[in-house]
Amino acid sequence: MSDSKANLLEIFRSGESKTALGDSTERGKHSAKNRLKAPLDSPSTAGSKRKKSSPLDDARQSVTELQQRFAFLDEYTVGESCLMHRMGEGGRSFVERALQVAEANERILPRSFDLDSFRREVALLRDLGALADELNGLAQAVSSGEGAIGSQAFAKALVVQQAAKMGNADEGLGEVLNEWADSES
Repeated sequence: MSDSKANLLEIFRSGESKTALGDSTERGKHSAKNRLKAPLDSPSTAGSKRKKSSPLDDARQSVTELQQRFAFLDEYTVGESCLMHRMGEGGRSFVERALQVAEANERILPRSFDLDSFRREVALLRDLGALADELNGLAQAVSSGEGAIGSQAFAKALVVQQAAKMGNADEGLGEVLNEWADSES
């Protein structure tokens, strides 16, 4: 296990991961409809001379920071990955139980067995599982928001298309109408 992997547990415990992910308690305070109407541009700090950044820009920056912070999780080659043990549905409970047995019966373990390393790996596994659950929830929220906003945008695009069809082709709409007709067939 590399030092960066061993130190990940300390990162989680120190609270740095919470700041990288943001506080999720604000999520439930506003309805989805109101969140969709929220402005996409907001100043990053009031009265500052910094360039305005949108919540989407901030989110992209956070994702980039997370990818950099957890880059070591994806450092295995395809060959190494193929040789790894795969944890099935009961894998986590098996690992947790094995840790309990190892801690209660250290004398049965081979001398070369690093119990402290095993403890760190199990703790990291717990923390990564919790983080994965949070990120999966966030991914579902983003996907849901994308679908809702896409639906609204598509409905408005249909209005534009209908208005273009009703308008005069002399207004330079003929090419666009032909393009749309071709895509409908």
